[in-house]
Amino acid sequence: MKEESIKYSLFNIGLKLCVLIITIVCMMVFERSYVSAIYGYVLGQIIIDIILILSNMEVWSGSKKILDRTEYRELVNYAIPFAPAAFIALLLNSMDRLMLNEFGTLADVGVYSVAVRITGMLAILK
Repeated sequence: MKEESIKYSLFNIGLKLCVLIITIVCMMVFERSYVSAIYGYVLGQIIIDIILILSNMEVWSGSKKILDRTEYRELVNYAIPFAPAAFIALLLNSMDRLMLNEFGTLADVGVYSVAVRITGMLAILK
């Protein structure tokens, strides 16, 4: 496994910036709603995914090594404790939108989601 933490960090920052820029463009071109925010997120993710695949083509065309049972079991044993934590993090990260959806409108959720994304980007750049 190659240690490429700088490359990973740059692609994460690039993803956030790409999604932010495309979301703002979608909001300006289309209507200001949660649908535009979803389009921006999906298009930004697709663009960064294509760039990632193209920049790591040697991994995709590399050897076809298949994991044996001991390696597979070791990976599963390592990953199992992270599953509940990931589920709880997903729940906590989306609870604000679920509550806003329950007590507000979908337009409120869309505006809030975009605002949270923009403030998150500004916090990274701070």
